[in-house]
Amino acid sequence: MWYATDLIPMTRIKKQYEDDDGRVIASMLPTQEKPASSHAPKELPAFTPKERRLYALAALKAALLIAAAFLGGLALVIWLITLL
Repeated sequence: MWYATDLIPMTRIKKQYEDDDGRVIASMLPTQEKPASSHAPKELPAFTPKERRLYALAALKAALLIAAAFLGGLALVIWLITLL
């Protein structure tokens, strides 16, 4: 019995180019990078429940303002179309 994988070589054949001198232009191997600063990152203080609520309400207000602007623009377009 034969399998379809018998017809396809499982190893990747590396292409040989005439002008290849073997140098590596950009190595894609992972490297060990030093952190940008040697100082330990500062821990931010935890938010109180009141602060969390205020930030959530501020984000909700911003989202509603953007939605209102889009709906106002849509209403203006519909109004202009009905005038034609």
